[in-house]
Parts: sequence; structure tokens; C-alpha cells
Amino acid sequence: MEQQKQSADTLTEDCTRREELLEAKKWKEADEQTKKLLLVNNQNNSLTAPEIRQLPLDFLDIIDQLWMKYSDGKFGLRVQRQLWQNILEPEKPALRYLLKR
Repeated sequence: MEQQKQSADTLTEDCTRREELLEAKKWKEADEQTKKLLLVNNQNNSLTAPEIRQLPLDFLDIIDQLWMKYSDGKFGLRVQRQLWQNILEPEKPALRYLLKR
């Protein structure tokens, strides 16, 4: 029980620290803190795609909201998802033609 309380306290401190870094626009440090939070949530093991899909959505949503808020929408999980979708599913030629008009 004591270990669970310590883990919860550590997680709260890590979240607070990450938000401070984001507010100060220290992107690299905030990115490392976010990585640390994700790994703690996975018992410090590397994350595979299936494991990422198993992370709690509210946890991921909080991470995304904070990044989006402090980066003025430039960084966040939604931004990364959109970038990957653009790479993996490029626009169809007909759509590109219509968008250029």
C-alpha cells in the first residue's frame, strides 16, 4: 500500500513538473518528462504499438491537452497522429488538384 501511495505521489509530481516545463516552453525537457510518464505507466518497459493502444484514454487526453494548450496547437498527440496520417495516407491526386484551386 505504501508503494502505491509513493507511486501516486511521484506521478503527481511528474505531471506538475511536465506542466511547468510546457508553460516555460522547454519542449525538449517536457518531451522527456512526457516519455518518463508514459514509461512509468507501463512499469518502465518500452512501449510497443499494442501497448500504447492499451494506455488509458483519459491519461493520453490529458497529455494531449497540455501539449496543445502550451504549444498553441503546434505539438500534441493529435498533431502527431495527423502528421502520420498524412505520411501514411497521402491525399489522392484528385483532391490535391481541387485544393490548389
